[in-house]
Amino acid sequence: MIFADTSFFFALFAANDPDHGRVLEVFASFKGRPLPELLLTTNHVVFETIRLARRRSGHEAAVFAGTRLYGEKLARIHWATPEDERAAFAYLTKYQDKHYSPVDCLSFVVRPLGKTRTCSPGMVGSETKISANAIPSGVPGHAALPGNFVRHPGAW
Repeated sequence: MIFADTSFFFALFAANDPDHGRVLEVFASFKGRPLPELLLTTNHVVFETIRLARRRSGHEAAVFAGTRLYGEKLARIHWATPEDERAAFAYLTKYQDKHYSPVDCLSFVVRPLGKTRTCSPGMVGSETKISANAIPSGVPGHAALPGNFVRHPGAW
């Protein structure tokens, strides 16, 4: 299982994101495999992605992203429990020298549940991961939506 974070999903949807092409190639490498069996995310990442889409690209883009993500065709959603959120807050408290967001901390807490790797553009660190930066460049065709969001034919 691969954990997909906000930056991964936003780069997937936003044609002008610097990592858009690499994330499309990651998705292309999953062709024919059920994405919810490969990708895991949290409801907090979904909500954060919608918020980011709304802020950067407008209402229509936010609705587009939310519809795709809440449909769970792109990834399985782990719905955070109160215990998950308390553990994430404890993680945030413990690592005060880091610049982690609460959503990042929740992701760190949830990842071990599925023994996941991380799928995040630009992610650095020693953990096992799939990074969009490791994928060669090249962008499959897509049709633009208002606000630089894209609709990929037949992809999802």
